[in-house]
Amino acid sequence: MFRRAVELATAGTGQPAAAGAIAGAVTGAALGTAALPPEWRTRLDAGDVVSETAERWLREVGAPPAA
Repeated sequence: MFRRAVELATAGTGQPAAAGAIAGAVTGAALGTAALPPEWRTRLDAGDVVSETAERWLREVGAPPAA
């Protein structure tokens, strides 16, 4: 689902990077990091830094309430 959301957002737009970033952020927030395709996570520049920062933020702020 994550991959499809990003693919749909980036197809047919004049700003594919922005559309993909927004779709990825919203879909990732809704579905969690487990929804990201594994091959995308391993190719992400500084992926470990992103994961550590997100985990630290969640510990300090707390997880969002369940919908």
